[in-house]
Amino acid sequence: MDTQTTAATEVKVPDIGDFKDVPIIDIHVKVGDPVNAEDPLITLESDKATMDVPAPSAGTIRQVLVKVGDGNAQPPRKEDWSRPGRREELMPHVARFKIPHVDVHALISATPEFYEYPTCDRDPLPWWSCGRVTLLGDAAHPMYPVGSNGASQAILDARCLADALVRSEHPRQALVAYEQKRLPMTAEIVRSNRRGGPEGVIDAVEQLAPQGFADIDTILSYEAREAIVRGYAAKAGFAARVVARQS
Repeated sequence: MDTQTTAATEVKVPDIGDFKDVPIIDIHVKVGDPVNAEDPLITLESDKATMDVPAPSAGTIRQVLVKVGDGNAQPPRKEDWSRPGRREELMPHVARFKIPHVDVHALISATPEFYEYPTCDRDPLPWWSCGRVTLLGDAAHPMYPVGSNGASQAILDARCLADALVRSEHPRQALVAYEQKRLPMTAEIVRSNRRGGPEGVIDAVEQLAPQGFADIDTILSYEAREAIVRGYAAKAGFAARVVARQS
């Protein structure tokens, strides 16, 4: 990618797990596209997380170079909340877990039936409302289930919409006000959840101490961990001071 100063900028892939090859599941840009700092360039997926790789600075896309698969891999199945899981797909992941005093492999093997829990979202929509109809909750902004935001954001949507209906002379005015306030906020949470949300604490500690630790405070202080979580809570709109200000 070339920046606005025409100097080339290297985009580094973040650490999202212990693996050799990082599958790229989506490319958001093409040659010639202008981008702003923090705009998503590609989406990666590992056994640990799905994550957007953001642009480090503003500029114009000059080249997009990615490794192309051999075409033999099967495409992912459509998300389904009631589909039984496949043991042959699960057990390679189970083999990675080591828990003292628990035989994880035997425990999972003894489970007669289990179901998939698809972690998926959708790109933010450009608009929610049409006439007297609007969207709310998962219909408006399906997001990764990080920080209990599936339910929390629907509640905040409902509160905002109710307030707008009370204050507006016409329902359509209320829908415009509701959408203008909530759409950009929830779009940012969708993007933030792709980067891990409050679980960024886990990623930060793992990056600092990949071999483990005896005392977490020697790796990342309580204050630093709290700052990560509180920053996300404020962005999501349910930090105590944010809720109090809206009351």
